Amino acid sequence: MGKPEGRGWHAELAAGFALLTRLPWPGPPAPLSPRLVWSFPLVGAACGGLSALVFALLRALVIPPLAAALAPLAAATLITGALHEDGLADTADALGARGDRARRLDILRDSRIGTFGASALFFSYAGRAAALATLGPAAAARALILAGALGRTALLLQILRLAPARPEGLGARLAPAEREAHALAWALAALIALATLPFATAVPALLIAAGVGALCVR
Repeated sequence: MGKPEGRGWHAELAAGFALLTRLPWPGPPAPLSPRLVWSFPLVGAACGGLSALVFALLRALVIPPLAAALAPLAAATLITGALHEDGLADTADALGARGDRARRLDILRDSRIGTFGASALFFSYAGRAAALATLGPAAAARALILAGALGRTALLLQILRLAPARPEGLGARLAPAEREAHALAWALAALIALATLPFATAVPALLIAAGVGALCVR
């Protein structure tokens, strides 16, 4: 017997792209399910690769490094629909606010950006642009691809370890976590790390990503 409709790896990969990006994908995506999280590192690597092409093109046109470094960040924001920036701003506002859990959840629902959220976005863009500006196109491509893959893999620790904040939220739709899918995601992230960096650098990068993910859970 074949897989049920919408449950093949191709449909799950399409669902991952539909969830994390605005990129088109042939065929109907699978419905959101805990299984699709295995695709997160591949989606992140694809986003990083597309951003790296923008950076390489601008550097080939002899655009100044800092200006060229801002362009792939803008491209990534367009590719993802500012999904991660929105999450960063909401999280910063919620953590920086005074009040109880209910107050923080209300802030997460609020589409407006406060001082903490705006500050977080500024330092995020400024820090990433400053770092990219020091790299050549090849090194920047490796950094963007790996950061895209590891960043989206590290967030899976929160899905795996934490209960959803709200029963109707996205976290609840991706839970209960399928450990096999999470293990596959980390295996793919490790392969991407080893394909982009020497072994002695790839292993620390994986450990740092896992450590940051665990710190966010904490």
